[in-house]
Amino acid sequence: QEKIISELIPFIQRILPTEEDEVLLAISEELPNFIKYLDNKYILKTLPLYQTLLGCEETVVRECTITGLGKLIATLSDDQVKNEIVPMILNIAEQPTFQYKVSACYLIRMSYPKAGNEKDKLRALYLKLCEDDTPIIKRTAAKEFGQLCLVLEKEHFSTEMITVYKKFMTESDSVRVTILPSLVQLIKLSQGTDTQKVNIQFVANASEDKSWRVRNELSKILPEIIQS
Repeated sequence: QEKIISELIPFIQRILPTEEDEVLLAISEELPNFIKYLDNKYILKTLPLYQTLLGCEETVVRECTITGLGKLIATLSDDQVKNEIVPMILNIAEQPTFQYKVSACYLIRMSYPKAGNEKDKLRALYLKLCEDDTPIIKRTAAKEFGQLCLVLEKEHFSTEMITVYKKFMTESDSVRVTILPSLVQLIKLSQGTDTQKVNIQFVANASEDKSWRVRNELSKILPEIIQS
């Protein structure tokens, strides 16, 4: 473990800024394997590697890094997530390049169940990313909406997230198409609540959307909506 921490990890960190995408992808694929060789108290030494790769221009590298970090988060304690992962997410979300903000959108949902009293910060960050002017960030936030609803406490789901969904459905048709599948989660989570009628209205509104892409997307998820 000492060799990994003192030599291997610093070596990888030095080469990351200059390596080709193929090498970065190979590194991102291997990062989760450190879990096998480092004790829980040392595994956080790999976080700087993840953080660098989360800002990579190549999408496939970022996606692989996010998947690997999700595996790491699953092994960490609540305190480790609260004290190490959440600050990292907040930090990368403040970086100027959109790649970091896109990565943060995915990591919010992965970290939220273990974030303890830092959950408020993650929810606030998600709401901020939903308002970002960069289309790819807004679409990513919309894509994550349904999965995030599944891990939120009921009081936050029924207030904040319904408002967010309404706002998304006033955005461009690409955002509306992206958010629409989340209706399935909304309806399942709203069964027996006051928001159930609101969700039915969402379905009705989507069926009359001026964009054929939105109406087409609704037709794809309609069987799941009916079943829910």
